[in-house]
Amino acid sequence: MNSREWGRTLTPGMVIRPPSGGEGGNAGTDTRGTTTLRWVTYAAAFSSSWTGATFGGFNVVDYALGMTVVLLFATAFFQRRSLQIRSWMFLPLGAAAVVSAWNTIVKDAPFDVVMLLRIFLTMFVVAMIVFGFQSWFGGDYLRRLLKVWVAGIAFNGLAALAVSFGVVSFAGILTQATGDRLSGLASHPNSLAFSVSLAIAPCIFLVARERGRILWVICLVLILWGGMLSESRAALLVGLPALALATVVSIARSRWNSIAWPILIVGAVGAWFVVPLVLADSRLAGGAGALSDAGRSALNESALNLFLRNPLTGAGFESQAGVSVPLTVLTAGGILFAIGYYAFVFSPVPALWRRRRSPIAPYGLITVAALVSFGFFNPVFMERATYWPILIAMALCAGHRDEDARTASV
Repeated sequence: MNSREWGRTLTPGMVIRPPSGGEGGNAGTDTRGTTTLRWVTYAAAFSSSWTGATFGGFNVVDYALGMTVVLLFATAFFQRRSLQIRSWMFLPLGAAAVVSAWNTIVKDAPFDVVMLLRIFLTMFVVAMIVFGFQSWFGGDYLRRLLKVWVAGIAFNGLAALAVSFGVVSFAGILTQATGDRLSGLASHPNSLAFSVSLAIAPCIFLVARERGRILWVICLVLILWGGMLSESRAALLVGLPALALATVVSIARSRWNSIAWPILIVGAVGAWFVVPLVLADSRLAGGAGALSDAGRSALNESALNLFLRNPLTGAGFESQAGVSVPLTVLTAGGILFAIGYYAFVFSPVPALWRRRRSPIAPYGLITVAALVSFGFFNPVFMERATYWPILIAMALCAGHRDEDARTASV
């Protein structure tokens, strides 16, 4: 089989087609296989932030993602659908594999298959799913996928709220850190805080642009409440700017655009007085995190020294250290893995910027900023919920571009 039959183009990616070539047969129809694929994918997106739900050492969402991969390739093969795999999707996984192999051979470090599997599922598989949805089902199903992802994080916030009122208890059921802070369905309060921070801008997009506005307002309230219950300073420092910017964008693109900036100023002044009162009795109050800061500084200093001793390929994923994503990435895989990881993270930015006038693009850019910013406070690069919203925004913008190209050719 030659390269033309497989439709292989390494820049910007490649298209895998079945041996018979092209789109054919059932490519445009809705079958039991595609319906099953969508529902399993929705289950993965909905549960992606539930990191406390584990079985056999893996998150429950990992099993859903694994099933989705099988269904994705089976659908591509049996229904003669093309599957787009772009070169940037391989970068983190490829860099991690090279680094792991090098450290195993040269430094006698263990080859961390589990971490490679997590990178595969969290980054490569999610990217393949999102662009599979974009090319097979179109923008409507992509937006539905975003809604399911946001709803799953809102449900996570609802779980934290239920625990705070004593309605339910997940002790002995979920794998969670112990302490006074609440985690919802996540493994740690910081995991809940991270998913909440990522969900703010997409949820405001749904409030502004989609039907069922009341439902999405309720989801936004649950998301924000979940962030407060996590008592995460990172959620406060990242979530509030994301909330403000996304609100301004939604107002600026509405008929009330002339008052967007005054509303931002009034809201900022109000938050200056209200937020300290709300947080007065929590660990977010002034001085409450001094001990935590001292511990973080010591861990980060140790991680920096570890990276400087192994700058190119790091010390291996088993030895990753630090309480921020940059240090964790650098200590685990050195500069090589850091390049692959951040190339993936920032890959949506050019597409979102080029299509910045599209409805979702500014919200996608805000979410990228929230993702990167939160990473300076916590090592959250392998959370399963991380990359869904920015990749969906990127794929929706790519869909708009393709529609423009088809219109221009008519």
